[in-house]
Amino acid sequence: MSALPLPELHEAPVREAVERVLSDELHWFPVRHHSPRVARHLEAAIRERKPRVVFVEGPSEATDLVRFVVHPRTRPPVALYSSFRDDHDVLGLSDGAGPGERVPARLAAWYPLLAYSPEYVAMKTASAIGAEVELIDLPHAALVRRLPAGAEDAPPAPPPDPEAALVESRFYQGLAEAAGFRSWDQAWDSLFEFGDAVRDRETFRRELATFCAAARATAAPERLAADGTRERERFMWRAIRAGLERRGLRPAQAMVVCGGFHLFLDREDQTPPPEIPAGTWLTSVVPYSFFRVSELSGYGAGNRAPQFYQSVWELGEGGDLDELLARHVVATLKRARRAGEMVSSADAISVAQHARMLAALRRRRTPILDDVHDALFTCCCKGSPERHGGPLREAIDATDIGSRIGAVTPELGRLPLVADFHEQLVRLELGEVIDQEKRITVRIDRREGDGRSRSAFVHRLAFLKVPLVELFEAGGAGPTGGTLFKEVWRLLWSPEVEPTLVECALYGDTIETASLARLREQLAQHADQAGLTAQRLREALEMDLPTLVDEAEHACRAAVATDPRFVSLATGLRHIQVLRRQLVYQQVRRERFDDLVEQCFDRACFALGEAANAPDAEQEHIVEALRVVAETLLGDESGALDRDVLVQHVRGAADASQVPFLRGAFLGMLAELRVASPEDTSSALAAWAREPPERMVAAGEFLDGMLAASRTSLLLGADHLVNAVDDLLAAADHDAFLVMLPRLRSAFGRLHERQRQTLADRVAQRHGLKEPEQLTRLSTSVAAGVLLARLDERAGRILSEWGF
Repeated sequence: MSALPLPELHEAPVREAVERVLSDELHWFPVRHHSPRVARHLEAAIRERKPRVVFVEGPSEATDLVRFVVHPRTRPPVALYSSFRDDHDVLGLSDGAGPGERVPARLAAWYPLLAYSPEYVAMKTASAIGAEVELIDLPHAALVRRLPAGAEDAPPAPPPDPEAALVESRFYQGLAEAAGFRSWDQAWDSLFEFGDAVRDRETFRRELATFCAAARATAAPERLAADGTRERERFMWRAIRAGLERRGLRPAQAMVVCGGFHLFLDREDQTPPPEIPAGTWLTSVVPYSFFRVSELSGYGAGNRAPQFYQSVWELGEGGDLDELLARHVVATLKRARRAGEMVSSADAISVAQHARMLAALRRRRTPILDDVHDALFTCCCKGSPERHGGPLREAIDATDIGSRIGAVTPELGRLPLVADFHEQLVRLELGEVIDQEKRITVRIDRREGDGRSRSAFVHRLAFLKVPLVELFEAGGAGPTGGTLFKEVWRLLWSPEVEPTLVECALYGDTIETASLARLREQLAQHADQAGLTAQRLREALEMDLPTLVDEAEHACRAAVATDPRFVSLATGLRHIQVLRRQLVYQQVRRERFDDLVEQCFDRACFALGEAANAPDAEQEHIVEALRVVAETLLGDESGALDRDVLVQHVRGAADASQVPFLRGAFLGMLAELRVASPEDTSSALAAWAREPPERMVAAGEFLDGMLAASRTSLLLGADHLVNAVDDLLAAADHDAFLVMLPRLRSAFGRLHERQRQTLADRVAQRHGLKEPEQLTRLSTSVAAGVLLARLDERAGRILSEWGF
């Protein structure tokens, strides 16, 4: 490694640093997270050296939980979970308007452990030989930079990838360029995970230490300062020294298991580590899954193929790796076949041979996962990988990752919130979702028996994003209708349920208190957004949290009074309307919110001006919001909402808008409100036929906006609309027509089939085809008709690919 052409890297200091650490009386063993090869060497080292204590890089606040991690009934994957609630706002991150209203900040961290994670293997092996284990890493909340008084911006969080400093180092970048490594995973597998060169334990330890020393020597100092490396190392070194002193042990009686970067921590650094913030700390061991450990789940120190490396671990030191790779290829192709890919046994043979050839070309003794992936796409992807490789990629990911779910010994017990969850499942007769482990449908009538309690419970789970419940039908809003009092929920147990519940424990000891705290936090976060605060108010009622209804109502009124955004106000209006209908079965008078509806309606009308020239990304939302406001007016039976106010501001927005789509929508809404006739709006469309071609092409957008906002009213004057479109098409030249075509297609695509048929009849009549038989009679040969149909189908597919 030292022979690489890196003038910045001096070989002697690196070798001296490595020799200093490896010759230390205290035995340091460098590791990489989730590496079977490292775990195997580490296990042998611990059994041979028989230390009295093993210091392991892991959350120090969870040391007392090690006995549950190594318990025979605990089955990886599991995770150490640590959470912190900043009750006294020592970090300055709480939300709220004043000290009495602050919502404490909550921080959490997960430390996954697989069967082949070196940290887990260290704990298990130490337990087997009777050695103590002490976790020595700095608690995660201590890494958060405190905000100075009066500061508004939150401090940057530490980067989620613990290997970023190594990968960004000049040493690794030069190595990757020289060797052609496309990723750090590929480099690791090529250099350390596979091959004969690292089978000897001490050689492996020295090679890995040298690699990490070179990377650290060329890492950016600002990276080490920003990601908390130095703060953590100060804490770890103090924990090691204190642990030896407390036990009265010599360094030779101990081992340190940590990331290779940390072997070279500054032992002379006298700067104290950060203080551990005072607050509520909670730790536990929880079941985990291969997917959550994988890179696809977003975990920073992820393992790209948990199941593959599990197979490597189970294979053992003397196993046949070629056979394992062949089985992995076969499993991938079986999954691809189930997804509809045309692959066969011959493809499996070709993939295995191709992977071996790729490995040889890349100067590797044996194929690694990257070679297998490349061979799979080369041999099995029939077309462009980007366009046609989706199903194969999904099969590869699914086989690489696997579906294993861990278990934790019952002796640990459950967190209070998790226990409350299971108790309520039983009390509300929903426990069958766990017993059967299949999707069940639950119908709830909130007027009967435990209906209200069951509804509140599943709404709370949905609000907390527990992946157990899915609302299928509620209050007429579901796919198949419904009634005001009845709901239909679908429940399905998932391996993600328990970890999600553990995360919710940050907010309280029961599902109800967690929902209260989370809702209060969101109210503080979205205090200036009428739509979101109205949604929180609605959720407070759905979750039956009466103590929070007054608070949510107050926040909603304040947001409505200050929010200047039309879409947000219209969204708030929609939620308040739904809420008022739901109050029929709640012990809350619906008249309580009548003035809030009026206020929100008026504010939305006055905010229309700011929406008149919105950018493309917001335009569909504005039209939907416009429809919500109009429907609220049309459904008002009290007469309290001022129709003239809405009409005035829609007219003003139409006059002010320079956006054809929005101007068409505002004019269409005037027709819907019956203050403009269909003839008036059709005349506005026909006027585009008299514009020069460079402006005429926007007529499609104008019509699209009209039909987005108004369909029924415009179709009452279908003849006028057909005449206007016909005049427009007659005036457009070929190029202008091609530009307009996608938006014209989009406009008529908004109509229901019966509405399109009505327009088609009018078009037929305008062109002299008055009998239904005339509309279906071919005026050309059957072959030509078939060709035209195919061309039309192809044009439709192209336009769909363009997003029209």
